[in-house]
Amino acid sequence: MQNSLVFMTILFFSNTTLCAITPEITNPDKFNENIYIVKHLSANRGYSPSLGSDCGDITLKDFNPKIYRSQKNKTNNPIYQGITLQYCSIEKEAKSNGYVAGMLLPEKIYFDNNDKIWKNRIKKMSAHDIIASQKLYGVKNINELKAINIYNIESVNASGYAIIDYNITKEEQRSNIKKKLSFCLFSNTEAFCGSGSMIYLFDGKEVDFTNYVLKSLETVEITPLLN
Repeated sequence: MQNSLVFMTILFFSNTTLCAITPEITNPDKFNENIYIVKHLSANRGYSPSLGSDCGDITLKDFNPKIYRSQKNKTNNPIYQGITLQYCSIEKEAKSNGYVAGMLLPEKIYFDNNDKIWKNRIKKMSAHDIIASQKLYGVKNINELKAINIYNIESVNASGYAIIDYNITKEEQRSNIKKKLSFCLFSNTEAFCGSGSMIYLFDGKEVDFTNYVLKSLETVEITPLLN
């Protein structure tokens, strides 16, 4: 009995310390780790599988406060949309591509094989890419673009990155997007990725959901399909 208790204690301790967000974040307003909705995702029912990949079943905890989840706009649709694009990709390809949405930004997201973490570095852009970037984001000078923030995520049984991006394309600006979060979590040969807008207007006040979503990503568990 004593050995069983020791084993259970070690198991519980390892599960609670495995999940992490680096750098650390401040818990969002009204955050309660004991209040959440469990979301179950599967191919074509929560995420889109890419050719040759299927992440199987995915579960995570949605920590967004109920008061925000229930409010709707004038067209009776939920105000908060959160991660609107979710897909499964091949791990090798997703790692190699890095932050695809930021290809026209002067930064490169890459996995440092020595430190085993995701990092960003300044990259040299061609004259063609600079012009394309200026048109895409509606800026006169590439220096007007803002630096992106990167977080390393360790979830229940996956690891990867989350990107916070304030660089909004002209098309996104028309949809009142002000801040984006993109992520990829890797488990075995698959990569669970997604993106969405993080700032929404409730009763005339902007609410930022970034840290709620980061905390949710920390709880992602991927159960691969059995062959």
